Amino acid sequence: MEHAIDKSQYVIIPSEAKLGIWVNEEDNEEDRDFERSMISGSVSFSSYIGVGLGRIPGINGYVEWGGEFDEWTCQIAAKEARMTFNKDGWTRTIRTGETHFQWVRVESENIGLAPEAVNEKKSIKFRFKKNLVASVRKITGAVGSGAVNGKESDKLKFNKDLVAYVRKITRTGTENDIVPKGTVTLIPADEATCPSFLEIKGGTTALTYLDLCQAQKLPFEEKSDWFKNECQRLRIEYYDGHIQIRVRRANILEDSMAAIMSLKPSEMHRIWKFTFLGEEGLDVGGVGKDWFFNIGEKLFDPNFGLWMTSKDTSNQSMMHINPMSGELQTGNDLIYFRFVGRILGKALFDNKVMPHHMVRHYYKHLLGWPVKFSDIELVDSHLFKSLGQILDLQKEEVEYLCTDFTVTEETLTHGNKVIELKPGGADIDLTGDNRDEFVDLRMRHTLFKKTEQQMTELMLGFFDVIPEQLVTVFDCQELELLMCGLSTFDMEDWMENTQYMGLLYDDGPTHQCAVWFWEIVESFTTELKSRLLRFVTGTSGVPAGGFGDLNADEQGRISYFTLNGVSRTDKLYPTSYGCFNRLNLPLYDNKDEMLKMLLTLMCILMENVGFDME
Repeated sequence: MEHAIDKSQYVIIPSEAKLGIWVNEEDNEEDRDFERSMISGSVSFSSYIGVGLGRIPGINGYVEWGGEFDEWTCQIAAKEARMTFNKDGWTRTIRTGETHFQWVRVESENIGLAPEAVNEKKSIKFRFKKNLVASVRKITGAVGSGAVNGKESDKLKFNKDLVAYVRKITRTGTENDIVPKGTVTLIPADEATCPSFLEIKGGTTALTYLDLCQAQKLPFEEKSDWFKNECQRLRIEYYDGHIQIRVRRANILEDSMAAIMSLKPSEMHRIWKFTFLGEEGLDVGGVGKDWFFNIGEKLFDPNFGLWMTSKDTSNQSMMHINPMSGELQTGNDLIYFRFVGRILGKALFDNKVMPHHMVRHYYKHLLGWPVKFSDIELVDSHLFKSLGQILDLQKEEVEYLCTDFTVTEETLTHGNKVIELKPGGADIDLTGDNRDEFVDLRMRHTLFKKTEQQMTELMLGFFDVIPEQLVTVFDCQELELLMCGLSTFDMEDWMENTQYMGLLYDDGPTHQCAVWFWEIVESFTTELKSRLLRFVTGTSGVPAGGFGDLNADEQGRISYFTLNGVSRTDKLYPTSYGCFNRLNLPLYDNKDEMLKMLLTLMCILMENVGFDME
């Protein structure tokens, strides 16, 4: 007798989905056998009774049913085989048909798998609870050409909350090349993949996707230790051949680049020893730290021309690539940025701090994370606001802007240069009908195309050293903390350079809630202070001049750290306005409640990406 099946209660995921069940060694032998059988292939549940399946909270697999419930077979990828990253609706999971990570758009985090009661035939019935199943939609970044839920008729307009792109790296050189060639392009986020396994030394599989997924769930400190251990496994032992680098301190940049750019990527994992010619110091760690510090200061010095401080971001300490830097280099093309990438990768590999904070979407590019419209705000807040207004205008009003599909950029040698956003862009007027495409092209230009050559070389250099799979376990904030180190905080300086507004304006630092706030912050660990600062200002770094120099813009204006008192009835948790370095602090009834809410906020920030949460 066949059971009537209401397919609206189920979600079917492609049958080629890979298995990914982990074996819990704390289980009894029967459970462990069951888990191993699930790993090995498709499983018929009719022979298993009550084996603790309730602990599988989510799936990414295929459910196929026969004529009766007890004939169901399943391939299940447990939540342990799924990254817990979920930011702006994007989550990373295993690609169907192969063990590659991919990004999918998930409208809900509540994915549930419910084992039903065992029937009298002692077989297990599985049903997805309809109200718990996530709605998964493929979202392409190509405006006007994407389909939702497979329906080509549902063309996407530019939705600044949905459209996202991920960089794709294609290497065209060989492992024997000293400087392997490659390309980097932007593709729709749902098309981007990353290998989820790592092979080292003779093709041995060093890490599987389950290893990476488990590492990703660790607390930051444990995750950092895991990363360091994996780098140590890749490191070539000292007596198997090390690299001796001799440089003149006065010519540290030129000498260092000549030495390091003569190495093959395979030599990036060797131990480097440094000597400053004419100096007596032996490199037992201190000389190497000195070298990394000085080379970083040279490379990231705005006066050198490769990088510049962000004019419109929430913190002047955040750096971005100087679009004119390509004009400054002669002979060696963009070799400086390949050098920068190798230095950043080697510093990370060797656990050296490079305290030069980059704008957020650069870390996203390194991680292979989706970049979105909101990332423009930390690059150019005026452009962010302008593009948002274009999307909000009435259709017939757009043409009155009198613009076309071009941008004008400053150059060193040719004055202002007009760049077409697409072929023939100078002859295409902006209208209400094509504004979605215009905003999409402008977003891609700002976040990648504008400095495509430099960013390509930087990423190729970075991955000359670091296997891409290893950094998949981090989020943007964690990677920045790992590369730049934790900031040191002078609490007296922080408090002296804080402004008060809202319900805290009259009493300022003497208000009871302000007193509680500073007592709580002072009790925080350095990591929590860094996370709080990042939440409020957009970066975990403090300018060299202290909090008094926070967020000087291109006109020298300062934007101080600000506490804005708000009513407890209006806000439950603190919120922030990163562009103004403003923390909206509810006036809690007591210090314990404030501490609880701040710690809860910190926990949320550790599990989510960034500090733009409201």
